[in-house]
Amino acid sequence: MKRIGEILVENGFISLDSLNEAIQEQKNSDGKKLGEILIENGHLSEENLLKGYAIQTGARPITENELYQVSPEVAALIPEEFCKEKTVLALSKTDSTISVAMHDPEDMPSIDGIKKLTNLDVDILIGTKESINAVIERVYDKIKKSGEVETAISSIDSDSKIQKTDAQEQ
Repeated sequence: MKRIGEILVENGFISLDSLNEAIQEQKNSDGKKLGEILIENGHLSEENLLKGYAIQTGARPITENELYQVSPEVAALIPEEFCKEKTVLALSKTDSTISVAMHDPEDMPSIDGIKKLTNLDVDILIGTKESINAVIERVYDKIKKSGEVETAISSIDSDSKIQKTDAQEQ
């Protein structure tokens, strides 16, 4: 597998000088990823980094509109805190596979974590950090609200049963 820097240069997303500069900076950083450094230094857009990852890994990029089509039931298969911390979002599921949007398709600890959480194989789609985080906020907010509605409904149901029981006893 080609290295991401090589792919970015070959596809004209960055110059060789920018790559070499970022590699030097990476050596002096505490485990910062090359793409992150290139974006911070203004040499690369997040979209072009995702295109590079797609070329490297074969994973398909996902648009923000596609992210918003996620089902809350599927998203809920992965805990909210994990999703926020790792910038991942469950999109769909089959009997054996869960499709997730990720910002970093090379994040093996996150992929392994998803496998352990779901007992499913992981199919990766690549999205921007900003888009995935926005959808995580929206989807988990929806999940919380639906949980609150269910709690309120069951509370109303049990209140009405208590009232019926009280009325029957009189």
